[in-house]
Amino acid sequence: MKTRKKERKLTRLILAALMATGGGLWGSSAEAASDTEVDANTEINSDLSGTGTGGYKLTGTGITFTVANGGKIKYVTSTYDGNVFNLMSGGTITGGVSNALYGGAKNNILNLYGTVTSGQIYGGTINGNSEISGNKVNIFSGANIASFVYGGYSGNNNTVTNNTVTITGGALTGTNRPVYGGYSAYGTATNN
Repeated sequence: MKTRKKERKLTRLILAALMATGGGLWGSSAEAASDTEVDANTEINSDLSGTGTGGYKLTGTGITFTVANGGKIKYVTSTYDGNVFNLMSGGTITGGVSNALYGGAKNNILNLYGTVTSGQIYGGTINGNSEISGNKVNIFSGANIASFVYGGYSGNNNTVTNNTVTITGGALTGTNRPVYGGYSAYGTATNN
């Protein structure tokens, strides 16, 4: 009888510890992605993602990534859906030969108030077969964009639908810098 009481007490202690630490009996649950900000006067051109190309690679969904006034990065990429990117006034993306900024295939929001000096901007794009939809690129007063802008983009035969680029201010600089709500090289682009 004493052994049984000890076993129950031990079981309760184990369950309490698991509940207190957020653990479970079947493995840990996925944690929500956190927000990231590049502070003023910070320059990031080193490899932070393990890709060897320099910049940020978002590795989750539901992330809000902000480049603040005075912040400078080379690029931001993600293969995940549902992220928000804010380039604030005074913030800069240098782009270089790699893509400056792109999100996963669906439901990403890019709010641009700052400067993009080169590269491309994709609200949503993906290497592979997936519909690219519901992405939004918003260009606001104070933005200075010297790059191609696509709400949704496919270099393959993907369907690109319901993506938008909204320009309420700012400047699109450089020559031959197209703006597309949606573009598909070999597939269909509708309602963009």
